[in-house]
Amino acid sequence: RPPRVPMASPGDANAESQKPTLVVEVKHGKRKFEIPLPDGLLDCTVEWLMCQIENETDPIVMRKHQKLLSKGKSLDAKGTIQSQCQFKHGKTVVMLLASHGGGGAPPAPLTAGQVALAKSRAAKAKNAYEKRNDFDENPMKFVSGRAQNLESRAMTWKTTGIVGLRSLALTDIPASAFESELSVRVVDVSGNLLAAVPRSVSSWQFVVKLNFSSNKITVAGVPWKELTGLPNLTCLNLAHNLLAGCLPIRGLGEMPKLQELVLDGNKIESLDATIGDEDEDSGDTFFFPALTSLSFANNLVTDIPPEFGKCDELELVDGSGNLLTEIPADLANASKLKTLALDRNPTLTTAGIPSELLLNAKALDYLSVHQCSVSMEALREKNGWREYDARRIRRAGKVLASKVMLGKTAFDEGGDTERIRRH
Repeated sequence: RPPRVPMASPGDANAESQKPTLVVEVKHGKRKFEIPLPDGLLDCTVEWLMCQIENETDPIVMRKHQKLLSKGKSLDAKGTIQSQCQFKHGKTVVMLLASHGGGGAPPAPLTAGQVALAKSRAAKAKNAYEKRNDFDENPMKFVSGRAQNLESRAMTWKTTGIVGLRSLALTDIPASAFESELSVRVVDVSGNLLAAVPRSVSSWQFVVKLNFSSNKITVAGVPWKELTGLPNLTCLNLAHNLLAGCLPIRGLGEMPKLQELVLDGNKIESLDATIGDEDEDSGDTFFFPALTSLSFANNLVTDIPPEFGKCDELELVDGSGNLLTEIPADLANASKLKTLALDRNPTLTTAGIPSELLLNAKALDYLSVHQCSVSMEALREKNGWREYDARRIRRAGKVLASKVMLGKTAFDEGGDTERIRRH
């Protein structure tokens, strides 16, 4: 007789249908999604869960870029979900972190305000671009109505102390900018057609910043004596003009508060900073006592005046894009010099970088010589390299200690690239 098969009771069927469904809720950025466990099995591995997450995310977060957290603890891919997660009412919560290159949560949709702001900025940029093109093609087109514009601006100058005359096709600065009742602090006349800096600048005794960049100013058009007589001037910008040949900056060296001198984008061949015999005899050798930044990038300068070693506050020298052949050892006397940017000087060789600079410039921790004729091997052999190397390591110490990827210029003098290319 065949064995007796027990009949399933209705209660057993209900128990089977009411078997609890276990789910894992995954939080990724602002997104949440649930992954059910097959048949409520708790022996599924975290690796299985990662495969499911890879299928659910868009953009895809690959398994090798995933890091899962539960209750603040990282989950082991080989372990089971049950052993590492706590279920409550059939659900556990896991946080997904994606490493670099592993995708991420889709960006939140823009709000109506953000969309309007983006459109406004795009329209302003387009208008500025078109206006600048019109100005380059026909600058005199903007002369009409300029008197009324200047009159309204003059009212603002009196209240703000800021004379704004940028990109107005001006060939001279209006007389209203020199009125005695004005306490001018900032002057911006960049992007005009000025051939000279007016001698009337001497009336701006309270001016702090002068921006004469992107004009047509020549060396003969700069009133050095009048500029020297501005006792509060901290920033002078003469970039992108027609300055050529020798630039006599010796007089500017007597300015007590000048901190920033910008001479980029001209055709300057040399910076005349010679201290005369009478100065040496009198013992008055003050030279840019407050200067912190000197920039003469993209010129034709062949040497840096050694007198800049007398600048006790100098922190940055940018001589990129010139024809420098050597760096004066006297720069080591600038006790606060931290950055020396010398990129794109094809005539600069390893021999042109003095050992005294590497050894004695106690604050120098960034020397950039990209696209120069500098050999990294020879530079490392120089006396003083060990001291300089210790300083640059200290500069990048926090980044190195945290094992975060360094940027392109964070720890690279430029010679390393040439070495890799040769070998």
